[in-house]
Amino acid sequence: MIQLTCRIDEVDRARTQIGRAVLVRVDALPDRELKGSVQNISLMSRPDFTQFPPTRNFDLIVGLTDNDPRLRSGMSATARIELERLNDVLVVPAAAVFQRAGAPTVYEIDGSSVVPRRVSILRRGREQIAIATGVNEHAVIALKDPEMEAAAK
Repeated sequence: MIQLTCRIDEVDRARTQIGRAVLVRVDALPDRELKGSVQNISLMSRPDFTQFPPTRNFDLIVGLTDNDPRLRSGMSATARIELERLNDVLVVPAAAVFQRAGAPTVYEIDGSSVVPRRVSILRRGREQIAIATGVNEHAVIALKDPEMEAAAK
């Protein structure tokens, strides 16, 4: 079995468990996403001085269930760990949700007009947000804040 060694932040350590599904993208193989699972998580953290202030990271071992003959030792990769699975939810890019009057808002594009819609957030990730209510599944939403775009003109 091919293994990947990576680091996770101490904030994510408590939410990560052995056996969780992992998707791996190897930089040298952009056409492929490999599947794997968490095999081991270190018990002790290590400081990471590559950023300031230094964070504390845990070593994590991912065992790949997929293989590719182009894989070589030392290749760099990015791993995404499935912390929780939400079925039948609407997911939008995080860049599409804006704070307006203290409430999360998306801007729905309806023909030539843009309509603000307050939404309820189910889960928030770094790149995606799961929406509980407030916008329909097939709605077209803006990725840029139309109020800021109008002010810039």
